[in-house]
Formats: sequence, C-alpha cells, structure tokens
Amino acid sequence: MNDVQVTLDNHCTSEEINHGVTEGKQFSKSFEGQTTGNLDELRRTFQIKAFYSRQDRLVRYLLNNGFSKENLIQMTLQDLENITLSEEGFELRDKYLQKKQELNHPNTCIYAITDPDGNSISLDDLSDYLLGIKTTRLSMEFNGHYCRGLLEARYHLEKPNS
Repeated sequence: MNDVQVTLDNHCTSEEINHGVTEGKQFSKSFEGQTTGNLDELRRTFQIKAFYSRQDRLVRYLLNNGFSKENLIQMTLQDLENITLSEEGFELRDKYLQKKQELNHPNTCIYAITDPDGNSISLDDLSDYLLGIKTTRLSMEFNGHYCRGLLEARYHLEKPNS
C-alpha cells in the first residue's frame, strides 16, 4: 500500500490544515481552540452571499428588460417561472431559483424576489436592499479576481483570456 502526503502551501492556515489532514481530523477539528468547531454558520453566510449575487444579476437583468421595481416586489415565483426570457435571462433565473431552493425557503413564500429568509421586500426598502446585494456581489467578484491575481503572480501562471 502506498502512502500519500498532501501539503497545503502558501496559505494563511497551512500549518493547522496540514496538521489536521495528517492526523485524519475533520476540517473543523483542525482549528480546535480557534473556532467553535461548527462551520454551519459560516456555510450559511456563504450561501446567503451567493444568493445575493445571483439575485442581483437577475434583478438587474429584469430591470434592464422592462420590469419596474413595482413589478419586482409583486412578482410571484409562478410569474417568474412563466415569463419569456432570453437565454441569458433563463440561465440567471434558474441559478437564482436554485439558490432560493438551497436556502430552504418556506412553502408559504410566494414572492420571487425576497430576502434570504424568504420574506417579501417593500417598495420603500427595495432601493437600499438592491444597493446591499450589489455591494455584496461586487465584493465577492473583487475577492475572486484578487485571489486569482495572487495565484497567477505566485505561481507564474498565464492569465486566462477574459
């Protein structure tokens, strides 16, 4: 039988992760004393950020294609599923609905555009809400570009065609 040793290098927690892997620990146990050991809250945070990102893309698509803010807050899930969309819109809608489903929105949630808990958004709150989800999406995109840039520089990788 062959043994394999995996080593994570150039990461801020390389030491903890490498030790945990070597010891056969669960990922969360690699950080004992540094965390509560429960990653559910962190996972939920990332699910919500992904929800916001997909929601922002869909909402901006709909607003750019003739839907008003009033249409958005009144649109039901059934309305959203029944509207005719371009290929881009179809893809944005399906990805968004997938995230809504992953967040386990209650069956009583009838509105298409909701907060991460499935609650409707009022017209008075919509502008601030849209600004918040756009900010979250842009932050995620920036972090992704930043990390890819660091990897390209660190490992002398060729920049992919954009």
